[in-house]
Amino acid sequence: MLANEPLCADIEVFAVTRSQSAAAKRKPLPKIEAPEAKRRPLPKIEAPEAERRPLPPIEAPEAPPVPEIGPLMASILQSVDKLFFVSHCIPGSSSAEWALVRVDLQRTMQAHPQALQDGRFLVEFYTCHPKDKKFNAINQRYWLEYHPILEVAYPGRDKCTHMIRPTPESGDYAKAQGLRPFSQWVRLTNADTYVYGPFEFTTINGRKSKDRVSEEHWKILNKFGHLFTNETLCLDLLDYSIHCGQFHSTFECDRIHARVLAHLAHPSSPDSV
Repeated sequence: MLANEPLCADIEVFAVTRSQSAAAKRKPLPKIEAPEAKRRPLPKIEAPEAERRPLPPIEAPEAPPVPEIGPLMASILQSVDKLFFVSHCIPGSSSAEWALVRVDLQRTMQAHPQALQDGRFLVEFYTCHPKDKKFNAINQRYWLEYHPILEVAYPGRDKCTHMIRPTPESGDYAKAQGLRPFSQWVRLTNADTYVYGPFEFTTINGRKSKDRVSEEHWKILNKFGHLFTNETLCLDLLDYSIHCGQFHSTFECDRIHARVLAHLAHPSSPDSV
């Protein structure tokens, strides 16, 4: 046992030495203080006065001014063509489309004499001649849109839209053919309906037109183009055109067909507008 005592002492000393070395390694490093200048907060950078000003409020899109019933009725009575731009929705849809219409004052007063007080009128719809679609707006012909009188609402209806050249005899000819203009009741004193009117077809080379709208009136409609889902017309195309067409012609249009079906299924009346 005595022979082993020095060895045990050496091992104990060695163990102590390693433990002290590990403790030395675990000593925290001295804290290095940053110079005073580096510890100062960065200066606050102020935005220029112009950049700190509030942005101007965004102006709401312009809406058509709706006339009072008195001046509106006086204008309709004085007007020859009684044309209006209106905004209308297909039954079952919230999408508004613009349309060129004519007030049928005679039929309105027969069916609803109170129109003088409440602004509810029966209007007939015009549509662009299909051969004029690519012309400048001022050279597009707008004729009344005719459909069969005895139509009923069913998907298999004849999709044809009839167009008859506007003459003094057009109305009688249409009746003889079993046709009538597409017409609906609208309220012209409603802000969601009225766009502009009444106005007349334009004069070309000193002659009164029966189917052309002036550039001035197209510009008024274009100003409110943001209100409609269908496009307003272009005034940047060449301003010449050649028109040739039959007195009575037909064409098919899916958009018109869908509109007619919807209105046949939900007929309008003075009480529905």
